[in-house]
Amino acid sequence: DGGGDGGGGGTPDPAELPPVHVLTDYNNEAWQTQWEDELVPGFTDETGIEVEMEYSGMSGSQENRLATLIQSGDPPGMNTSTFDQVADLWASDQLAEVSGLMDGVQSTCGELIASPLTQDDKLWQVSHGYYTSVFHYRKDVYEELGLEVPESIEGMIENARVIDESDLDIRGYGLAGQKTGKAQDELQSFLANMGTSGIGVRWKDGEIGGELEVHYPEDTVVKLLEYFQQLAEYSPDPTGIGWSGSLGGWAGGRFAQQYNLNMWPAGVAASAGAEEIAKNTGVAPLPRWKSEGIDKSQNWQYEPTPDGHHVFAESENPVGTKQFLE
Repeated sequence: DGGGDGGGGGTPDPAELPPVHVLTDYNNEAWQTQWEDELVPGFTDETGIEVEMEYSGMSGSQENRLATLIQSGDPPGMNTSTFDQVADLWASDQLAEVSGLMDGVQSTCGELIASPLTQDDKLWQVSHGYYTSVFHYRKDVYEELGLEVPESIEGMIENARVIDESDLDIRGYGLAGQKTGKAQDELQSFLANMGTSGIGVRWKDGEIGGELEVHYPEDTVVKLLEYFQQLAEYSPDPTGIGWSGSLGGWAGGRFAQQYNLNMWPAGVAASAGAEEIAKNTGVAPLPRWKSEGIDKSQNWQYEPTPDGHHVFAESENPVGTKQFLE
């Protein structure tokens, strides 16, 4: 049943099944408590199947660990990520279909607001949540300096300059420059707001559907890198900012603008006791390349990106993995 659907019928004696190996970046204190005190013991008590939890770092380090496991011939039962991080594995038939599990998820949680990868009405990801790329800004800093929420990348840079050159003890922008995860994501997201697909392809005829063609225009990419060079002048050292640094830096009041996901910075600030920063975390659409006439219809960020769990067909216990997700 490694590549099939469903998770229950015909299951062997649990004593004969290897443990379910879970690789996940849902690993903060609250999540570890949820896994280890509730989900894992509850599942093992019910089925007799053991679960081995392995916690990875955030985007960047997790892909490296997953690649190591796969190359050694020992893929995990499941991992947690956005689909684009495992698309090559799906394309080489390494993932198991999970349509039946998603039926159960939707019966409990409601219909999907955006679909994971679907082919021939088959789903390959058990959705958990969705990521939306947004612009965060400190409302109190904006108010004190008389700034407006920028609609353009140029306006965002100008705000960063004003903040950085003010008497306030805060930098103008938090730019990601670490080589894992966020720097890549920030580049791709802003390219999307410049009318260019961050993954380097576009629809050949200009309409959604049909054939794709390679499209990674050098002038646009270079222009964005030039923008990032300007932002770096108003940022703490970008090489020290990744996903974790962006969240910790926000909660610590180090910078007043940044790219991030959903409302993560506000949640982290609140949990760290920085309530005023949490309350003053503003959220807005990412500024776009307005000077070149890029409007909303040319934005490649057209829907939330599903995050969730993938089952590996060649893992030691794909049947047990599906049962655990169920």
